[in-house]
Amino acid sequence: MVTRNLKSLFFLLCLVLLVVLIWSMISMNRWNARNDYHQRSAGEKHCDLTSNRPILFQSDRDGDFEIFAVYADGSGLRQLTFNQVEDEYPVWSPDAREILFQSNREGHFDIYVMDPYGHNQVRLTDSRRDYFSASWSADGSRIYFDSLENGIYSINSMRRDGSDKRVFKKGGPQHSYVLTSCSPDGKHIAFTVSTARGWHIHILDVETGMEKVLTDRGGNCRPAWSPDGRYIAYVSTVTDGKGDIWTMRADGTDKRQITTSPDYDYCPTWSADGSKIVYAHAREKNQGNWMLYLISIAGGESVPLAHHPACSKSPHWY
Repeated sequence: MVTRNLKSLFFLLCLVLLVVLIWSMISMNRWNARNDYHQRSAGEKHCDLTSNRPILFQSDRDGDFEIFAVYADGSGLRQLTFNQVEDEYPVWSPDAREILFQSNREGHFDIYVMDPYGHNQVRLTDSRRDYFSASWSADGSRIYFDSLENGIYSINSMRRDGSDKRVFKKGGPQHSYVLTSCSPDGKHIAFTVSTARGWHIHILDVETGMEKVLTDRGGNCRPAWSPDGRYIAYVSTVTDGKGDIWTMRADGTDKRQITTSPDYDYCPTWSADGSKIVYAHAREKNQGNWMLYLISIAGGESVPLAHHPACSKSPHWY
């Protein structure tokens, strides 16, 4: 009986040691990857990211969503965050000196900011509720972000350092406001509104306060201004009920369908010269494996970007 107990104890100890060894190896690999990235990025700190910035995106290729960056030709893949929580929706600042993202490190999702190399990460919101989908004002002085409280979605704003928080568009039981995008000249703000009519894109004149509805058919969301301010890329379900990438002029005219996939195409973001769009694609919206694609707005085939069997989505370029 004693011998049997000793054998059981010995087996248990071996099992514990094996688990500890495996966990140590995983942790060491993650630390080595992070250290290697920091060493490589140290030599890149003098690159002009305003004119040659990589595409930001989120991916769960290490087991949970982290922030990554990659150039449009697929080179220079870098991981910017390293943890066991969800880091999502990265967005470049207009001057390319900072990156906004959301993370649930404190339980709720909060808005964070970091430098282009993943350093100096700072939480800007208070963790009292979920805050998400951040974007920048044209001059980078303010940050717009969504909040969810008691089932109501609203748009808020704050200064670049997290101070002076204000409600920009207050939601209610019959309507929600989310997903802002500021025009490059700072004169207009596009955002998504949900009412009994469905999801549609509105535009607000900052000076006059006049608001205009730009879409009228299907479901429409995720507006993204072109770098020259002439066009807005967005997602519309008008063709297949799922979602394709479309563009329109800033006044809502000249609507053009860019992608024609029978699947889901979401989260458009422009190249610096306005000739290309990067977007996320999946066969299933909620359970699918999202992948990044690059397409010319002049037409042609979509090209896969940073292809990986893991989920990659929420790109941001310019």
